[in-house]
Amino acid sequence: MQERALLPALGLVLVAACGGEVFVSGTGGAGGAGGQGAAGATGGTGPGGSGGGGGIDFTACSGPGQCALRSVSCCGQCGAATPGDMIGVHHDFLDDYAAAYCANVACPGCFMPQDPNLFSYCEAGHCVAADVRALELAACNSAADCTLRWGLECCEGCGLAPAEGLVAVNANAVGMLSALVCAPDWGCPDCLVQYPPGAMATCSAGRCEVVFVTPGG
Repeated sequence: MQERALLPALGLVLVAACGGEVFVSGTGGAGGAGGQGAAGATGGTGPGGSGGGGGIDFTACSGPGQCALRSVSCCGQCGAATPGDMIGVHHDFLDDYAAAYCANVACPGCFMPQDPNLFSYCEAGHCVAADVRALELAACNSAADCTLRWGLECCEGCGLAPAEGLVAVNANAVGMLSALVCAPDWGCPDCLVQYPPGAMATCSAGRCEVVFVTPGG
């Protein structure tokens, strides 16, 4: 089997996720509708670009480490973004985004953890939102290609990672991920992350994924 070549950082190619759908939220144009995401993928509709929020381009960025993920809608799914309802916003504009679009919206009183596979990064001057499972970052040929990670932020946490915070990526793409989400000269804490017992990264249908196995099973 021919090895799948990983692409250089910042030159990501999108591949089809389940059902042939690619989840990348693009930035809006002058009217605020979702446009083109990374590598020409179609973005989701919603606020963004330079037309909404009093002329603020909430998605504008100039480099890695500046983008945060949130739901396009005010409430998301119990407060969390979903693959079909996500946008990348400059972290300095998160409060402005909420004030512009969510000031008079009453969200239901529920909570669910953020999907760890969703993240945002800066591309071509705009924050984009993506599902790592639809990117080459998670491409694989065998389980040996894959590794666990505690989320997709620049730095993993310290100590025991929660099971709901785990993702699986290609081990050779960890540097590519860092180039997308870490600000220049950013340093991570000198600590160790411990993955939950039984958590493993495997390859399924060409994508790295997290599985849990029972010890001795």
